[in-house]
Parts: sequence; structure tokens; C-alpha cells
Amino acid sequence: MDGCIIETERLMLREYTLNDLDALYEIMSDPETMQHYPAPFDMDRTRGWISWNLDNYKRYGFGLWAVTLKGTGTFIGDCGITIQDIDGDMLPEIGYHIHKAHQRQGYAKEAARAVRDWVFGNTDYDVIYSLSGNCHGERHAQGQGISRPEEHHILRIRHHQIPVDRAHRRTTGDLMIIEDNIIRYYMKDVYFITGTAYAGKSTAVKALSERYGMIFCGENYDMAVSDIVAEPDVQPDICYMKQLTDWRGFVTRSPQEYERWIRGVANEAAGFEVTKLISLFGQGKVIVDTNIPLDMLHRISDYDHVAVMLSPQSMSVERFFDRNDPEKKFLLDVINSCDDPEAVMENYRRGLALINSKERYDEFANSGFFTLVREDDGRDTREEMLHTLARHFGLET
Repeated sequence: MDGCIIETERLMLREYTLNDLDALYEIMSDPETMQHYPAPFDMDRTRGWISWNLDNYKRYGFGLWAVTLKGTGTFIGDCGITIQDIDGDMLPEIGYHIHKAHQRQGYAKEAARAVRDWVFGNTDYDVIYSLSGNCHGERHAQGQGISRPEEHHILRIRHHQIPVDRAHRRTTGDLMIIEDNIIRYYMKDVYFITGTAYAGKSTAVKALSERYGMIFCGENYDMAVSDIVAEPDVQPDICYMKQLTDWRGFVTRSPQEYERWIRGVANEAAGFEVTKLISLFGQGKVIVDTNIPLDMLHRISDYDHVAVMLSPQSMSVERFFDRNDPEKKFLLDVINSCDDPEAVMENYRRGLALINSKERYDEFANSGFFTLVREDDGRDTREEMLHTLARHFGLET
């Protein structure tokens, strides 16, 4: 079978395809199956789920795989490994969803054990995590032979919950968490815009706030708190700037390290963003230029509250320094102070190209959220873009 990853006595685990959409929707739209989620998925969120896993295959070499019955090929759910942020570390979690018509037949345990063995035999991980919720918690973790050695401080938190305070509770070793259904309630008047660089996000957020009387949360709006509160052992990527003694080290990092750092900052800042937005609850509609990761947005918001704005890579990379703002002027000054400014600029642009890569573009484009694409044709489309966003957000008819 094409894309087959794991074969067991009764099951075949293979990579998802978009042809699985209808069968997966039957599972993800079922309230009983999705009881550990804030709400059952609609078709858009189900499509986004498949796209997320297709991206995980490319990025990590694994994800949640489609589970099918041997012989018939009947799709009955998914099972696999995803990388989750647990206490500030990106760690492997085993999870599954099985169609309720096929539950209580041992399929979940059979698939999970096979996935466990695959991970230990094909990756460098020697510990994997089972987070209670969609895996029915500790009972199945123990059934899969996954232990909780105290010396590793392995945490058990419910699946799809965002750690808001990542500090250890000194007496228990647990995380303080706020469940997604609570966060979703507090986000009901929050409208998010995310996407690639140079797509017009900052312009859109500012203009919508002024035109419709919305509370403005511009780029890096969480920094006033995160710069004070962040701790190196909890938010190391945010604290990188605090500990930087020579900015030439920042602009000469490898493109891969730069890309990893950008993603790390977004993950660490998500808790600060969410906490700030909760503090604005009840004060009116809020418009946000956000870096909250897409999978988190799927869990805490809705289709009509999120918009993705995209630009061609040529714009996001080649025009990065075209804007005459203090931050970019400072970076140019740092680059020009290096021994070989041309080589450093080329290295820095390679980092920009990596964080604005086709893979990253496709991740946004296939997210399942409403998407606007900015064309590099010289036209001024700001007014058209604002009306389109306003209609999507229900701000005008």
C-alpha cells in the first residue's frame, strides 16, 4: 500500500491524503469522540488537521497516520506521534482517534503499541509521552508500556491544552494550565491575523482597529510583559535577546538556527499573548497581529475569527529591509559593522528565506483558515483587502 508506515496483525498505518477528508470528518465531527476537545470539528478544521499532519511528515518524518483495516482498507481513525510543547520543551506525544463504531476492539492499543515500537526503532527518542484526553490517559499509557520515571519529570497534562504559566509547581512538578474551552470563551471577541512577512498584516490590523473601533494589538504586543517576566530556564528563546552581548552574533547565526529560534519564540510567546488577550475580555472587539502557532489557533478560535495573509517569498525576503523602521535600520547597521558585510547579509537573507519558505507558505495556505494572498503586481489593494477582511470577520455586510 502506498505510503504505508506500519503494519500490525489487523491494521495498516499509512500517511494521510486529502482523500481521507470525508472519512475523518465523520470521526472529528462526532461529539462523543471529540469530548476532550472544545468542540467537534467542522469540515474546514478537519481539512486543516490533515494539512497539519502532512506538514509534520515533511518536518519531522512522522505525525498522526491514518489507521486502516487490513484486507478491506477501511479507514477507522488515526494514530501516531506529534511534537507538543510540554513545560517549554518540544517533546513527542503518542495520540489517536478511533471511529466509535470500531472502539472497544483493541485497535487503539494495537496501533499505539506499534507506533511506540516504530518510534524507538526509527528515531532517537527513548521516551515518549502520553497526555491524557484523546488517549484515555494513564490506563492506555501503561498498557502501551510507557512509564513515568520520576527522574525525568515526565508530565501528564490533558491533550490540546496550552500551558499559560510554564513554571514548575515546586511541590507537584505539574504545569498550571487553562483548558481550551475556557480560553475559547475568552477569545470570542478577538480577531486574529497571521501569515508571512510583507503580506500587509500590520497595516490591516492598524486600519481595522481605527475603522471599526477595535482594540489594537500590534506586532509583538506581548513584549511589554514577556521582556520582564521571561526566564532563561523557562523561555530560553525569548531570553536570547536579553543575554545577547554582541548583535553580530545574532546576524551571523546559521539560517537553520535562525528559523528554529523564530519558531521557538512564537511558541514561548503564545502564553503571553493569550494571557494579554484574556485581560482585555469585556472591553470590546480586539484585532491582533499574532504569532500564535496555527495548531493553537485551531484550538482556541474559530474560522470566522482568524485570517491568514500571505505574500510571495520575493517580497518577504528581498524587500525585508525596504521599510525604514528603527528595527531594520539597526540590523543593517549591525550587518555593516561585520568584517564581511556582504557575506553576512547573504547569510541573513538565507535565514529569511527559510522562515518564509515554500513549506512555511504552504503550511499557512493549507491551514484551513480564511486566506488572502498579496500579489506582487504594484497595485494598491489596501482598501479591497480591508473590506474583504471586514466581511470575513462580520464587521460589515
